[in-house]
Amino acid sequence: VIMKLKIANDPTAISSAVPGDVHMEKISKRLEALEADMKLLKDAVKNLANKK
Repeated sequence: VIMKLKIANDPTAISSAVPGDVHMEKISKRLEALEADMKLLKDAVKNLANKK
């Protein structure tokens, strides 16, 4: 999945491994932040549902 992401977002990553890895690291960090946001969002929705 990660390799597909790299190729989809950065075609040059195939020819240049090192910049690709750096790029991939940034994407991973962004995805982790996104997952954390999603969790917060789910918790918020749950809390709202419980208040009704």
